[in-house]
Amino acid sequence: MLDSREAAILGMTVIAISTIFFIAMLIIAFVQFLRSKPKDAFTRAHIGLLVGGLLFLINNYVFDIRVLSATLTHRSMVMPHVWVNYVLLAVILILFVLSHVRLQSAVVIAKCKVLYFLTVLAVGLCVFFYWQWSFFGIV
Repeated sequence: MLDSREAAILGMTVIAISTIFFIAMLIIAFVQFLRSKPKDAFTRAHIGLLVGGLLFLINNYVFDIRVLSATLTHRSMVMPHVWVNYVLLAVILILFVLSHVRLQSAVVIAKCKVLYFLTVLAVGLCVFFYWQWSFFGIV
């Protein structure tokens, strides 16, 4: 079992790697979008999942900066970020279900499936570590 310091370091490492992954994947998706617009619903849902994951991380980064920069943190400062997290998680869950349904019916090459599952893994790990750090239990 990990002690709290090791768990925090592991969590921060996963969050940093996920952020780099989301930014790199969105750049790749943007370049592909400029070449040819995605025609299938799976690709659009996957890009939406990437954007949702990146927005989730950005919201939490802004939350961290606000909490660490203030000497006294009031609940009113924290609550907008918590509610935005809940909304983003609902959107991410809807996009996950939609993309998973589209994945079953669409013909998708193996590379796209691997990138999709890496995206789901990155979002899942981010949500798990933020849940472990009690970012959702503030309500």
